[in-house]
Amino acid sequence: MKHSLFGVAGIMCMALCAPAAAQTVRLMPIDTVQPPTIVNARTCARPNAEAAVDFALFDTPTIAMEQGVSGVTTLRISLNDTGALTGASLVQSSGNMWIDRSAMNTAYTSAFTPKIQNCSRVASAYLYQVSY
Repeated sequence: MKHSLFGVAGIMCMALCAPAAAQTVRLMPIDTVQPPTIVNARTCARPNAEAAVDFALFDTPTIAMEQGVSGVTTLRISLNDTGALTGASLVQSSGNMWIDRSAMNTAYTSAFTPKIQNCSRVASAYLYQVSY
């Protein structure tokens, strides 16, 4: 079963750890300007589509679970044209270093589908928000 997430409204959640808190990932486009569709001899089913999270592995920090701590961490991620994560940086901390580290690990262990623009896979940047 393939899980995907498009745009700001979508949320994909896959809990693989302790049930201490609901865990979610949101992928939000940084550049919301849609490119014009170029009509050419090459066609595809979806000429333009945002990148998607196919899989996210959560690892809620034990110390955060024991303390009943929750939070939301926002990262800026860069994906190449194959959907591989090429970089991640902290944009907004949850206020808890353990949750922030776990969010970074979640980003690096996630699988992504790349952005499609005019029937071609392209590199892109997104805000990646992890909630614990």
